[in-house]
Amino acid sequence: CSPFVARKHRLPMLNAVHVPAGVDDAAVRRELLNGYNIEIGGGLGELAGRIWRIGLMGESCRRTSVLSLLSSLEEILHRSDSSREVGRGLAAAFEAYS
Repeated sequence: CSPFVARKHRLPMLNAVHVPAGVDDAAVRRELLNGYNIEIGGGLGELAGRIWRIGLMGESCRRTSVLSLLSSLEEILHRSDSSREVGRGLAAAFEAYS
């Protein structure tokens, strides 16, 4: 998932990322919620189905929550397409935290 907004316009409490090509936005969000108890928002209006809105406030900004989201999202995306790389998001998070 790549950032939707240029770095200079990003908000620290909300990440908007592109939904990867060929991925069913609603199905992934539903699996995150039902299987992992993680809720992220979909795009609104013309961005519906094209972006995910990931909040980073309160409990969601804790390291364990961020790592859990990244791990769960990578697992779901890998199951839907086994050629998708696994671990890249987690590696970037570990790098940012170090």
